[in-house]
Amino acid sequence: MLGIPVLAMLSVPSALAADTAALNWTNAGEVWHVAALVGAHAHPGNTILAPPYYALLTDTRLPADAADTYILAQRVARGDAWAQRWLADVVADLRARHLPVVVTDLRLEQIAPLMAALRAHYRVLYSDTQPPAVHSQVWLPD
Repeated sequence: MLGIPVLAMLSVPSALAADTAALNWTNAGEVWHVAALVGAHAHPGNTILAPPYYALLTDTRLPADAADTYILAQRVARGDAWAQRWLADVVADLRARHLPVVVTDLRLEQIAPLMAALRAHYRVLYSDTQPPAVHSQVWLPD
């Protein structure tokens, strides 16, 4: 019985160290690098497909102003009518190479038809080295 409290006491410092490291971690450099790539390939006011903060940082727009990639991916997965129309429009734009730049994240990558059109008509320009939860790729038309 004494072993469990001792193990718990020993694990607390390692848990605190991991939490402290996570709180001190920042991906600001990567975000600004990706934003610079977006700005180099899209003009202010252009429509891009990206997590919303990239549109905000680069003064660009998102298709139908869909500003939350998590909710969007969930709506697409559930067959929501608005999300299905949004997806059809974006896939058509990707096939026609109308979007000057696309930035994917974990949530957009969950939308299979979107990724299939993207892979068929765009190429990866840049892939950051961030953890999967915040990993981004920048795509340009072929």
